[in-house]
Amino acid sequence: MSINSKNINMVNVAWAPDQPYNNIPTLPPKLDLETKAVLKQCIVARAALAELKQAAELIPGQGMLINTLPLLEARASSEIENIVTTSDKLFQHLHGQEEHADSATKEAIRYSHALLKGYVSLRDRPLNTSTAEAICSQIKGVEMTVRKDQFEATHPFTDGNGRTGRVLNSLFLIQENLLTLPILYLSRYIIVNKTDYYRLLLKVTTEQAWEEWLIYMLKGIEETAIWTVAKIRAIRILSEHTKEYVRLTAGKIYSHELVNLIFELPYCRIHNLDEAGIAKRQAASSYLKKLVSIGVLTENQVGREKLFIHPKLMQLLTREGNTFVPYQ
Repeated sequence: MSINSKNINMVNVAWAPDQPYNNIPTLPPKLDLETKAVLKQCIVARAALAELKQAAELIPGQGMLINTLPLLEARASSEIENIVTTSDKLFQHLHGQEEHADSATKEAIRYSHALLKGYVSLRDRPLNTSTAEAICSQIKGVEMTVRKDQFEATHPFTDGNGRTGRVLNSLFLIQENLLTLPILYLSRYIIVNKTDYYRLLLKVTTEQAWEEWLIYMLKGIEETAIWTVAKIRAIRILSEHTKEYVRLTAGKIYSHELVNLIFELPYCRIHNLDEAGIAKRQAASSYLKKLVSIGVLTENQVGREKLFIHPKLMQLLTREGNTFVPYQ
């Protein structure tokens, strides 16, 4: 979580961007954080997380979620730090030709890798300082360690603190068994409520207003969990609709694995089918072109490679609504 000079100068505080600010109280705060208001919001947020956890566990082929929702979180979390790219660019470059992506897209992709690597690391050890350093290093693309002087509140690193913190937030929920996958799209809530994010974060520093900040974040978890549950249900409905449509209109190429793959990889390549054991290269090309001919995929030539894009899924992932037009 970071605050730049523009955000801070919007309010009347004795702070200068070129001077150390040494009045930050030590942590943990001496205040009672478990107020009635906070505990009440905790109950609501926990219930929303429980519903999200169940929804994620029930969807067939969890690769649909692990390969899509964390990428949306990566884009939004990077945008909070003014590193702006698009979902299309991220999906296009995530599994191929990453070296040709622009710098913002590369940085957002590194965030996605950091989130997933942190998730895998929980199998071997709980969250610790080494985890944080590994995550920050992955995000920045260089070795990052906790600095030894001028340590700023939530800024243990010289850069990448906000994104590292948001990855750790997601991983903490998994460590505490409140979620099983890193699919909480919390940065979307922060972007929508960005003014309150900076205002309340600053009030923690200047006024020790912890209750307002905690309630803000807990409401974010609640609202995001509800939003994500609705999105997962919509993805599941589209998946079942797509399977039925492909089975009826292209039965010769239909397989459960093929349809699952185009949901796991909304930007699919011919070699992805080969690697998944679905079909060798020539047959894989034929399968994907057949899905194009019946309107399930679109084909784009990007440089030397062909991308087969799943437009209905991409629209579902990147737009607020959860409806889609059925296949004709």
